[in-house]
Amino acid sequence: MGISLHPEFDYVAIKAPGLEGTEVWIVAKGLHESFEKTIGWEKTSTPLLTFKAEKLHRQNARHPFIDRDSLIMLGEHVTLEAGTGAVHTAPGHGVDDYKIGARYGLPIFAPVDDKGKYNVDFPQMQNQFVFKANEPIIKLLQDSGSLVFRVDIQHSYPHCWRCHNPVIFRATPQWFIGMELNGISGNTSLRKQAENSIRDVNWIPGWGINRILGMIETRPDWCISRQRFWGVPITVFYCLACNEPLADQSVFEHVANLIEEKGVDVWFTEPVEKLLPKNAVCKNVKRPNLKRKQTFWMFGLTPASAMRPFARRASWVGLRIFIWKEATNIAVGFKLRF
Repeated sequence: MGISLHPEFDYVAIKAPGLEGTEVWIVAKGLHESFEKTIGWEKTSTPLLTFKAEKLHRQNARHPFIDRDSLIMLGEHVTLEAGTGAVHTAPGHGVDDYKIGARYGLPIFAPVDDKGKYNVDFPQMQNQFVFKANEPIIKLLQDSGSLVFRVDIQHSYPHCWRCHNPVIFRATPQWFIGMELNGISGNTSLRKQAENSIRDVNWIPGWGINRILGMIETRPDWCISRQRFWGVPITVFYCLACNEPLADQSVFEHVANLIEEKGVDVWFTEPVEKLLPKNAVCKNVKRPNLKRKQTFWMFGLTPASAMRPFARRASWVGLRIFIWKEATNIAVGFKLRF
């Protein structure tokens, strides 16, 4: 999607070998010598030109094997530790990439499905698990004549603390609470109402108030959704045709009544048809072809001593609450009032 250069670095243009001067490579000046040694050049070349990254700012580079351009951007996350000083940037697969991509208006492109496989948006690797795609992608680079050099390296990488498997980074739609939006009490923001209500709670132990206040005071919008197969469900259905959510008050009330009557397990045990009210259809395609996604609230189990006073005062955020006991704890499910 993009290539990032550091705005303060000098870059050099060097003549590619064996191409009779028809191709020029761009490398950070601080990595010029180490780059050429790495790829096996015996003698460091003389740069054709030295310039600041600004010279290439907002120019387009051609993708090596996909029919699209890559925007050249300026980013201070680029380093001179290794490589070329030109960093591949994919806004859908990393925090730094997302931030710079948002600054330049790049689309959030993440062609990976819920099973960790490439989807139809990356047809060359469709249905290939991402961690098994390295060799096929290297072959695509070789076949297109774009592979300069290959080396295998070992480096640290984040892993799941539960299953110990490597984490796949991808941007996905989530559900948020807007903390600066007005709550149900006049013109006061939801953040301020939450802070006032937190101070009215008798916290056991007492230091618990500092942690929750710190979260409420500093967080922007509050992401409440998690992609996992346990927890308190977010009762939203998605259209099978357009994948848009059906966020409708009548649907929320219907599921809420079922949970009050039969317990939260109905979300897992009942078919979609029974969880939806009669005549529920997607507002775009006008058809009842809907599915549920296993998306859950971030709340897990909270000590009963903390939750009981909170539950009594929960009306400040206009949420409907379902409480059920599990051992000595109480799990609380919240449903937004839209």
